[in-house]
Amino acid sequence: MGVTRRDRIRNESIREDLQVESLEEFIERRQLEWWGHLNRMEEDTMTRRIWDAKDVRKRRRGRPERSWGQVIAEILNKRGTNIPEARRISLDRKKWREYIQM
Repeated sequence: MGVTRRDRIRNESIREDLQVESLEEFIERRQLEWWGHLNRMEEDTMTRRIWDAKDVRKRRRGRPERSWGQVIAEILNKRGTNIPEARRISLDRKKWREYIQM
């Protein structure tokens, strides 16, 4: 676009003009794509069994670590839905793609 820092134009407006999504939106979209893929997997696949497994280790001191499931729940809440509803949508790949592109 030929814009420099001296022009003092916000990154959001530049991305909007170039029609490029932000890095945060890209990462969230890719995480939701993988989550939907996991939901559509057969129950007996190794990847699905590992994802459904519970961690039995003792938690370390300090702030609790956020799990990937918690991150997905936050992304879904930001988009105005919850996990059970998103699971239902993710079973239909076409609807899930439309939901992710919001």
